Amino acid sequence: MSDDEDYLSDKFLIGASETTQPKTYTQRRQEALKQSRQKNERNRTKSRRQREQEAREDGLSKSLFERAKQDKDAGANKALGIMMKMGFQLGQSLGRPEDSPPTKVATLPDASEHSASSTDTSKPKHKAEPLPLNEWAGKKGIGLGKRSRSPGASERIAKMAKMAEEAEQESFRDRSRREYEQRHAESHLALSQRTCSNLDEEAGISVSNPVCYSVLPR
Repeated sequence: MSDDEDYLSDKFLIGASETTQPKTYTQRRQEALKQSRQKNERNRTKSRRQREQEAREDGLSKSLFERAKQDKDAGANKALGIMMKMGFQLGQSLGRPEDSPPTKVATLPDASEHSASSTDTSKPKHKAEPLPLNEWAGKKGIGLGKRSRSPGASERIAKMAKMAEEAEQESFRDRSRREYEQRHAESHLALSQRTCSNLDEEAGISVSNPVCYSVLPR
């Protein structure tokens, strides 16, 4: 090493051997699974539906004119071949060509002529590109949100059954509450009757008719 070289230079790091840590069993297994998955993807044969989907997307992404330019053979498509025999050229627009209007004799300007000329200048030009193909994506309302389905007969029947079940549950709760309140009142009444009977016996009062204890006071 010469005295002019800097000890911080990268030359001293070029010859340094890289130390790599040994991989664990989990890392080796993950790499093996990844390699086998990639190999299966490469060797996997596509199903008929996948091939049809790819061919459909490829066909919709290119227009008839683009495919004709790539193939350099317009005779493969009968419709395009007939159009080219009639004088159609790729890149032209369909319809009568817009020629210059015939010259007219100079006359006084008229309002109808002025309106006609204004409408002529505002005429849209013929399209040179075919209209794009928009696939039908189902019935949609205003916007792209999915409309809620109108309730059918089965849904209405299910809703009515649910309402009847809820009403039955409410009536069951009311009946259970009334029965509980009645049992509670009867237990209080029996306790009161027993207390009255005991007090009368302690006071030496004899009751010839014990049915009076069973009468509910009002």
